[in-house]
Amino acid sequence: MKRFAIIVAATLFAQTLSAQIITSRSHSIIRESTTGKFALQKGYRGFAEGALMINPHIDRRLGFNVSTIHGYQFNRWFYMGVGAGFEGADMPHNGKMATAVPVFADFRCYFTRTRLKPFVEVQLGYKISCGLVEGHDWGWYSDRITVYDYGGKFHSSVGVGVEYKWFSLKLSYNPWLYVHTDYYRLATGEQQIDEDRWLIGSVNIGLGFNF
Repeated sequence: MKRFAIIVAATLFAQTLSAQIITSRSHSIIRESTTGKFALQKGYRGFAEGALMINPHIDRRLGFNVSTIHGYQFNRWFYMGVGAGFEGADMPHNGKMATAVPVFADFRCYFTRTRLKPFVEVQLGYKISCGLVEGHDWGWYSDRITVYDYGGKFHSSVGVGVEYKWFSLKLSYNPWLYVHTDYYRLATGEQQIDEDRWLIGSVNIGLGFNF
């Protein structure tokens, strides 16, 4: 009888110990997933973004920007990708819209592992300008073609933002070169070119979707 009682007690102790180990391991797994579920994981990440462009240099003229970015999250802190977009800006002097296609590398640095993730972003690349022809003026002494070139080839942007789940809000500054060129063909057959350049830019307020 004693032997039977000892066997039963040993069996119950083993089952209790096994249950405690399993419970402890499950609690550990739950705790780890709870503390780490908001941290960014390694792997592919993409963004689709749209932004309102405000030009503070010239009468607060408006523009727009849409872009998509695809890249790799190296760890919870650093992301690098490549992107392309399409943007338009309201030009001074004529009020018409000039457009460009930026192609760029995108770098993001995150600061927390929380659900709300603040970040800093830098973009560097090339801006393909879709030149805007303002007009062709015929005159007695000369012909004139005016071209507004938006972009200046080089693309750059510096911004700060915050991500929450699948959405992001971003504030950035995008400097760009505005070129106003007049091409004259004189009655004598000679050609003359007058060019003005301004390094200006825009403040962008953007909303993005993360996937």
